Parts: sequence; C-alpha cells; structure tokens
Amino acid sequence: MSRWDCRRNPTGAAMLCRGARCPVLSVTTEYTVIDLSAVDAAVGDEVTIIGAQGEDRITVDEVATATGAASPGVWTMGLRNVPLRHEGAADSSHP
Repeated sequence: MSRWDCRRNPTGAAMLCRGARCPVLSVTTEYTVIDLSAVDAAVGDEVTIIGAQGEDRITVDEVATATGAASPGVWTMGLRNVPLRHEGAADSSHP
C-alpha cells in the first residue's frame, strides 16, 4: 500500500460544490469524502477539485499544500481514473 492509498483528514483541503468550498474529510485512491453540510447538494452535482466554480477557485498549489505533496506532478498521477474536463477542449474525457 502506498502513502496515497489512504490519506485521512488532509489539512485545509477543500473541493467546490455549488460554488462553495466543502472540506475534504478523507481521501483514498478510489474515493474522496467531502462535507456537503453547508450546501444543498444533490446527486449529479459537479464537484471541482482544481479550477473555478462560481466566484471561488482552487489552485494546483492549494491542493499540493493541503496533501503535503512534494510537487503537483506526484499527486496528479492518482487522477488517472477521474474524468477531466478542460475549458475550451473539444473532447472533455480523460483518455
């Protein structure tokens, strides 16, 4: 098991849902649990890990700092199963 298989309570980590920052409670290689109690979330709502939603934005540097990653490139390797969407891209799916 690598250190990325289970990182509990990453200090200060958040994701955006409905334009609001939602604290990350725990992270594994397959799932992330976030606290949605501050938003009226519904199944199918978009959650932003890195990027802008509403008036807020989460940067790569914020996520790297919260996860304690040595560099953003180290932890992004774990996103291979996450569908990615790039603004302005014709195809928004991850290969």
